[in-house]
Amino acid sequence: MSTQDRQDWSSTSYEDRLEVLVEATARRFPDDADIAGANLAEVAMLLRAGRDVDACNAAVITNLEHPGTGPFWMMPLVMLTYGARQHLAPDTLDRIARSWETVRQQRGDTENHWVLYHASLYLAAQEYDDDRMSWNNGLTSAENMAEAKEWLGVWIHGATRLGQSEYNPTHYVAEYAVPLLMLVAWAREPEVADAARMMLDFLFAELATVSLHGVLRGPNSRTDDVSVVERWSAMASLYSWLLFGTTHPPSSLDDWWGTALAQLAHTYRPPEVIRRIAVSPPAERLQRDRARSRRMLRGSDVEFRSVCKTQYLRPEYAVGSTQGGLSDAIQGHAWDVTWHETDPRGMHPTLFSTHPHHSGAVLQKFFSSPPEPMALSIPFEGKPSYLEPDKLIGVSPYEEVSQDLDTVVALYAIPEDSPHPHVNTFLSKDLRDVTTTPTGWLVGRGGDAFVALRVLTPYDVAPHRTWPTPWDPASARETESRLLVTRHRRTGTVVQVARASDHESLEAFADAVDACAFEHGVEPRPWVRMTTLRNRRIEAEHGRATLIEGAADDPSSWQLFEGTHMTSTLGSGRVSIRHGDLERVLDFASLTTQDHDHGQAAPRVPQPAPTEPARDRGPRRG
Repeated sequence: MSTQDRQDWSSTSYEDRLEVLVEATARRFPDDADIAGANLAEVAMLLRAGRDVDACNAAVITNLEHPGTGPFWMMPLVMLTYGARQHLAPDTLDRIARSWETVRQQRGDTENHWVLYHASLYLAAQEYDDDRMSWNNGLTSAENMAEAKEWLGVWIHGATRLGQSEYNPTHYVAEYAVPLLMLVAWAREPEVADAARMMLDFLFAELATVSLHGVLRGPNSRTDDVSVVERWSAMASLYSWLLFGTTHPPSSLDDWWGTALAQLAHTYRPPEVIRRIAVSPPAERLQRDRARSRRMLRGSDVEFRSVCKTQYLRPEYAVGSTQGGLSDAIQGHAWDVTWHETDPRGMHPTLFSTHPHHSGAVLQKFFSSPPEPMALSIPFEGKPSYLEPDKLIGVSPYEEVSQDLDTVVALYAIPEDSPHPHVNTFLSKDLRDVTTTPTGWLVGRGGDAFVALRVLTPYDVAPHRTWPTPWDPASARETESRLLVTRHRRTGTVVQVARASDHESLEAFADAVDACAFEHGVEPRPWVRMTTLRNRRIEAEHGRATLIEGAADDPSSWQLFEGTHMTSTLGSGRVSIRHGDLERVLDFASLTTQDHDHGQAAPRVPQPAPTEPARDRGPRRG
């Protein structure tokens, strides 16, 4: 089954798609391939298939001669130990054990690093008896297991009661899904495996609610230069494709993370209620949810900043935002309008603006690295646009965003000493029939949606650049899309979007937008007073609470999830996932799951997740 030729993945089964994924990863190493250079994740995949056992054992030994440190080295080592143990020679097993004794493992500095680290440490420690193991950190196996289990519990407690820090990530979904799948597959303590399975439900339910036709929409805690505009080109699409068949598989199908997923996906299958959310285009879907910023280490009177995110979706388009401000130091994405394209590959179906902010002081809020070299090294660490004036990723402390359903107002008040005191607005190559109305609105058609854009101050038009090679700042290339660059420190962007079917033509839509009351100014700070296409009044001013229909929304009153498909009272640890009559309740306080069919008298009986046949894992060291 070709991943390129097949157009309708929704008609395939989960098992069919998993088979495609497994075959794609296997094709990376044809029968005559040289395995000597394979990394540990690839060796684990080859050994699970029983391929070239002697060469794979030799490749493991070669890798261990120059071991890495940290979660991205620990994870594939655990996958080898558990997933391919029956094919590992005694000497290879002994070398793996010695590496845990001799190599100091660094935990990293972000939420996904810590989840990967502690899940890997828990499973590694579970494997070895105390009387035969001397760990590099000086703890016993039992102490390492207890510490890792406690930290994972603290993370789950915070994420399910106060919100996740790396919410809706375009790529980092893999860094959570893979370690959780490892725990589901291999944790021997039932409560650990159960908690991991519930967190997968939590993770994928939110992915389903904020995706449209399988493509994750903004805002995002972390994204990258490619997927911020080509929304489909993200790791999240791999999971939407595999779990739900709602989009095309991305190019990452056979990369490092795809290889890991291929070895673990059989251990979990999303419940029916989540599948229905994912595969049913919403007539109208609104989620107003809580999340948290990345942990602030210094320069702040709070450890985590609350993030209030709004997602409004219709079959033709999606509008999403946070309130703006700092949530991540490098890769945040505060808001956007996106529209549906039948085939999203290579398309830029989005419109948004951003202040291209960078700051050593902000970096020091979130990272423990020395301040002097950090900003200069970031472009060579997978974030190539960080210092560039035309970048489109990153959040700014000087941006404030308000959203009312399908209208967004973004206001900017940038100080004079900011490195880049201007605002970039992305204008997609795929926004068609673009024209300007008599009152100054730029209007166009994206898919089956009409979009209207108003920039409060004059702007220049510049080419849009992307960085296809994340580790190479010199890889920048221009696309057919453009940037509207307004070089005013006090400015703003307003966007309204509507279904094309709600208007007779684009001209009629433009006339309707022009007819809406609209006032604005930038002194002493940017402000907008307007009536939306829905005849709702918005009054926004930078530095003040926005009034919608005369009332200010209090962010402190927001719940963890409050919307069409997910609800949860802040701090309760109890999450309801619902579609039609089906409901799944995740109770993280008691680590129990309840399934209900409200169209029937009796609760539904949940179906067990698919599992592999049991395998003889062989004797453990010690």
